[in-house]
Amino acid sequence: MREKGIRNRGGTTRLSSPCERCRKERIMVRYFTLEYWIDEGWYVGRLKEVPGVFSQGISLQELEENIQDAYQLVMEEEEEALPRAGVQTKELRVEL
Repeated sequence: MREKGIRNRGGTTRLSSPCERCRKERIMVRYFTLEYWIDEGWYVGRLKEVPGVFSQGISLQELEENIQDAYQLVMEEEEEALPRAGVQTKELRVEL
């Protein structure tokens, strides 16, 4: 089952997961802004909050599916590139 997007005005889509699926499988849900446009008949888009995640599709639904696949690939590549030993994390507050 694919995650579904919730459409907003102005060419953005908020990506989300069905809540019941999340509870059953304990999936972490994150929300991103999908900025998209039509270029020569193709829906082209990017995740505004994640640089480098772009995709396209013949429909908005296909773009949403493809952008989620692109996000997962980027996150897998980033995870593999991180050093394991001695890595620490800290939550950081950034004021906008």
